[in-house]
Amino acid sequence: VEPLADGESTVWVEVEDQAGNLSDASPSVSITIDTQAPQRPTIDLQDADDTGWSDLDNVTIGDPLLLPSVGIVDLRISAEPGSTVWIKDGNVIVDTFTFNNAFDLTDGVLDGFGLRQINFNTNELAYGIPAEGSHPLTVESIDAAGNRVQSEQLLVTVDFTPPAASAPSLASYADSALVGDGITSVAMPAFVGLAEANAWVRLYLDRGLGPELAGEMRVNSDESDGDPTNGLGVWEITVEPLADGTYTVWVEIEDLAGNISPEEDNLALAIEITIDTTPPQIPTIDLQDVDDTGWYDKDNVTIGDPTQGAGVVDVRISAEYGTTVVIKDGEVVIDTFVFDAAFDNTDGVIDNFGLRTINFVLNQTLYNIPAEGPHPLTVEATDAAGNFRQSEQLLVTIDFTAPLAPSTPDLLPDSDSGEFDNDNVTRINAPAFRGTGEANALVRIYSMNLNSAQIQLVGQGVVGSDESDGDPTNGLGVWEITIEPLDDGVYDIWAELEDQAGNISPTSGALRMEIDTYRPNTPYLDLITVNDSGRSNVDNITNDNTPIFTAATSDPNALIHLFATNLRYRIYDRTEGSGDVLIYDSGALLATNTVTTPSLGPLADGVHNLKLVVEDRAGNTSD
Repeated sequence: VEPLADGESTVWVEVEDQAGNLSDASPSVSITIDTQAPQRPTIDLQDADDTGWSDLDNVTIGDPLLLPSVGIVDLRISAEPGSTVWIKDGNVIVDTFTFNNAFDLTDGVLDGFGLRQINFNTNELAYGIPAEGSHPLTVESIDAAGNRVQSEQLLVTVDFTPPAASAPSLASYADSALVGDGITSVAMPAFVGLAEANAWVRLYLDRGLGPELAGEMRVNSDESDGDPTNGLGVWEITVEPLADGTYTVWVEIEDLAGNISPEEDNLALAIEITIDTTPPQIPTIDLQDVDDTGWYDKDNVTIGDPTQGAGVVDVRISAEYGTTVVIKDGEVVIDTFVFDAAFDNTDGVIDNFGLRTINFVLNQTLYNIPAEGPHPLTVEATDAAGNFRQSEQLLVTIDFTAPLAPSTPDLLPDSDSGEFDNDNVTRINAPAFRGTGEANALVRIYSMNLNSAQIQLVGQGVVGSDESDGDPTNGLGVWEITIEPLDDGVYDIWAELEDQAGNISPTSGALRMEIDTYRPNTPYLDLITVNDSGRSNVDNITNDNTPIFTAATSDPNALIHLFATNLRYRIYDRTEGSGDVLIYDSGALLATNTVTTPSLGPLADGVHNLKLVVEDRAGNTSD
C-alpha cells in the first residue's frame, strides 16, 4: 500500500472481475501503524552502590549491603512503559525485561524508574565477560511495533581487589644528618612511597597513644614513577609539626572503588622514626695549660706541646655523648670524631672532657693553613638528628720562630752620671737601660761581674708596641728597664727576648759598664814648702800672693776602673764675707792621685780658707 500515517486502520478487500463485477467485501481487519521510536531509556548506577571516594564516578566494589559478596550492583533504569528492555554489556545482552508497573515499583515509587540488579560474577560465567574491569553498559527499549532506541553508555568499573600495601619512607631531604637512619630534626617531615596509581593514600602515626591520621593525598599517575607500565605512582605527604619523640608510621591505600589495602600488610611495612629538634649541649674547646707555653698558660699563644714538638697541641673538648664532633680552623674542618666513652677517657678520667691532638704543621700540608699564626678554632657537635651547636671561638696562636736578638743595651744618659753621659761609668747602682727588640716580647737583662764572672738576672720588662720605635711596620718596639742594684765593679750587660709563645732569642751584644759608688778619699791640700815664707814653712802663712799647692787623694775603686783617667781636682777660696770662689780646676780627668797646681792668684792679703774637692769619673765627690 501507499505509506500510511501512524494510527489504527480497518482493512478489507473486494474482487472485481474483467467484466467489472464486484464481489462482496471481505471481512475487515484492524491494523495499527506505529513508526515512532519509544522514549529514550536511561541507565545509571545507584549512588549507594557507587563505592569509593565518589558516588558519581561509577567505580565500585559492588552493593555494600551485599558484602562480603562483591561485583553485584543495582542499576536505575527508565524506559517507555510496555517496552521490552535489553541491558547490554558492550554488545552482549546480559538481561531482558518488560518495563511495566511492577518494574517501575522496584524502587518503591511509581516514578518512571525502576531498579535492576546485575551480578557481574554470574555474567562472567554466563558470557565470559570478566567481572572485574570496565563494563560499557547500555539499555535498549523496543516497543510492540519493533521500534527501538538505545540509551547513552554508562561505563561502570568493577574492582573488588584490594590494592597492594605501600611502604612509607622518610624523604631524603627530611631525613637530617644520616639519611636512612630514621632520625630527623625536621618537625614537619615529608614521607614518600609508591602505590597504585591514582589511588588514595592515608598516612598514620602512632606515638603509643593510638593511631592518628597525619595526612592524605591522591597517588600520582602511572608515569610519575618513571615507569608508565607498572601501574604504580609516587606519593608524598608532609605532616603537620610533630612533638619530639618516636613514632610508628604506616599508610593505607584506598583505590577508586573503595578497596583498602589489608591492615596486616600495611603494618608489616610500617617504619619507626624519631623526631628530635632539641640541639645538643654547647660544646667547649680549650688549649691544655701544659701546652700553653710562654709567659702565661692562659693566653693561648704557644710553641706547641713540650713533649710532642713545635706546632702540635692538645685541646680539651667537651660535648654531648653520642654527638659527632668536628674541629674547625676558621671554616675548614680539620678533624672529626664521635664523643663517646673512649674519647671521654683520653684524659684518663670519665668527666665529659677528652683530649684531641692537632698537628698544625701537618695541617699546613693538608689544608694549606699556615702552621704559624692565629688559628680561630671552634668545635661543632651534631646529634643523630642533625641538630648542632657550635662552641665559642678559641684563638690559638702558634709561634715557634725565635725572635731576633735585641739591640745591645744602652745606658740611659740620666743613669750615666759623672762628667760624661756616654762613657758607661756611673755612680748609680740601679741604672736604667734602653734597647729595641720584637714588639711586645719579654726582655730580660743579665749582668756578669768581670771580676767574679758571676752572671745574674738583674731586670726584666716588656718591649713596647710596634709603634713605640716610631716605625709601626717593622715589628720592633722600644724597651727601657731599671735593673736591680749592683755592687761596685765592671760588668758586661746584655739582653735576651722571650716572645709570648716562649721562644727565646739569641742574646744581644754586651755593654761593658762600671758601677762606682765610692767617693774619693778625703783629699789633702798643702802649700808647697818654697811658697810658705817666713819663720816656718809649715804654717801656711806666706808673702807670696801667687802660691802653688799640692793636692792629693786616694781612690777606693782604683783597681776596677774602665778608664785610667778618673779624677778631677778643684780648689775653692772661701774668703770672709763671700762664697766659694773656684780658683783652680784641673779640667780634664787625670790618671794621678796627686797634682801640683800652677801659681794661683794673685790672692789678696788676708785669710783664705781653701777647699779641695776631688770628683771621680762616676761623679762621686770627696768630702
